[in-house]
Amino acid sequence: MSLATVLSNLVIILAVSSGSHLHTPMYFFIYNFFFVDIGFISTMVPKMLANIQAQKKVISYKMTH
Repeated sequence: MSLATVLSNLVIILAVSSGSHLHTPMYFFIYNFFFVDIGFISTMVPKMLANIQAQKKVISYKMTH
């Protein structure tokens, strides 16, 4: 799941960066959104899988901020 998300984001990033007609402000924000999404996926999914594996049902307040 996370690999598919990261790969699809990379394909879109490469498409936007390679096409000169895609260098508009809208695509600038989409481009930055995909970097944020990749960061979120690469940090949250491993943590979620570790919590599922450990059957941990508690989320600390510190982790929510």
